[in-house]
Amino acid sequence: MVYVGDGKGSESLNGFLLRITHSKAKISTVAMDMSKAYISWVEEILPNAQKVFDHFHVIKLMNDKLGKIRRRTAKEVNEEQKTLIKNQRTY
Repeated sequence: MVYVGDGKGSESLNGFLLRITHSKAKISTVAMDMSKAYISWVEEILPNAQKVFDHFHVIKLMNDKLGKIRRRTAKEVNEEQKTLIKNQRTY
């Protein structure tokens, strides 16, 4: 780990920008959460760096999407099928 910023916006990365500018570091990979502010900052400042998203946020996003699909599907099926869909949820 090279830097941890305070805050949720791209301005929290200003200190990091100063560090990498002065050190002339060659950064190939950036691990981060899925904040749009962080993604756009990395794409602008480090366009060739590979972005790696943390496990928690990827799984949470997937579970949220699957939940929406299950709810939408449950509206279209009979009671027996609803029970089957409801009991298939695993983590």
